[in-house]
Amino acid sequence: MKMNRQVPVEKGKTYTIEIKSLGSNGEGIGRYEDFTVFVPFALPKETVEARIEFVKKQYATGTLLKILEPAKDRVKPLCPVYNRCGGCQLQHLSYSAELMEKQQQVKDALERIGHLKNLTVLPTLGGGRSMGLSQ
Repeated sequence: MKMNRQVPVEKGKTYTIEIKSLGSNGEGIGRYEDFTVFVPFALPKETVEARIEFVKKQYATGTLLKILEPAKDRVKPLCPVYNRCGGCQLQHLSYSAELMEKQQQVKDALERIGHLKNLTVLPTLGGGRSMGLSQ
């Protein structure tokens, strides 16, 4: 019989979270005491302070309050309403790093969903950023 483990985060409280990867919608995915926390606008290799907004048995979502240690690939978004609009998910990530993340997401999906191992996934071909701008 599986034991129910205590959820280590509470709605409304603030936690320091190390972001390890990106989710399919561009949100940062980190762990707090081995519990998954999704943090929009956070990037892999960042340490952030996030306030928990939503808690389920297996995961929580938080709001990014402060970046304690920024990723080297973090850039200033080109769009002035980026943080409020929601139309773009990764303008705060350098374009070259975005292409590498997308390549990794394809590889991860093929391994996790397709159960295919030791595949070579070719680099993602870029088409430039929206608004005709690239970095």
